[in-house]
Amino acid sequence: MSMLPDDQSSLLADFVVESLEQLSAAEDSLLQLEEQPERVDLIRGLMRSFHTIKGNSAYLGLREISDLAHRLETLLEPVQQRTGSLDEGVINELLSGVDRLRALVQRAAAAGQATDGEAETAAREVVDGAENRYLIFRVGSLEMALPLKQVVEVTRPVPVTRLPYVPPHVAGVVNLRGLVVPLVDLERRLWGTSGEGSIQHLVVVSWGRGRLALGVQQVVAVTELDEQEAYESSGRDWYGTRVILHRGTPVALLELERVLGDTAGEGGRLRSV
Repeated sequence: MSMLPDDQSSLLADFVVESLEQLSAAEDSLLQLEEQPERVDLIRGLMRSFHTIKGNSAYLGLREISDLAHRLETLLEPVQQRTGSLDEGVINELLSGVDRLRALVQRAAAAGQATDGEAETAAREVVDGAENRYLIFRVGSLEMALPLKQVVEVTRPVPVTRLPYVPPHVAGVVNLRGLVVPLVDLERRLWGTSGEGSIQHLVVVSWGRGRLALGVQQVVAVTELDEQEAYESSGRDWYGTRVILHRGTPVALLELERVLGDTAGEGGRLRSV
């Protein structure tokens, strides 16, 4: 199994975010097509999604993802050309394919490497290496990292519903495919200055029995870090005291308990002010 070069880790992070977004949209379109199979616009959108994933994964050397996306795109061609029908069997096959693609994309994100068909080996490596794999992201001008095992997903920003009587760093709640999740403006939480207007990604994390979304400015990489190489920050900032170098750049190891301890309870329920 071939590792992705270090200089492609940021490309991999972008690929994962975009692909998961495309797959969520594809799943929604397929569910609509069950009721409205004549919707040509949805069929074209599906083909664009699979084509985009196919091209991007091929560029990164993710052959299994590219091959599967190509098969799903090909499956839709007779429907688009009106030489085949979009019956229940085809829709179920496409939905299964979307689930499989999502699993492969998540595995590639966790492993930071190309998937070449050795599925069981890859799965073991993800579990065995989970302790050392981190998601690096930027908040304001500072790069920060969270253990990948704490991250549920990374997605693009979605509309925010404002709430009264919540801490000022809680921007509101967001609806992630039917799950309502509190959104924390991490820049405002850390430094008191709102970064909501520049949020480019939502990092969704496990929080007790619930979830929280962290608004960040940029996803930098999914990579392996050795905590034994971390050093104590001279400033001992309240969001964490340890720093580690990634390609020569200091990365703060974010301590969620310190940052979010007074934001929400174990079930993700927001504390009032």
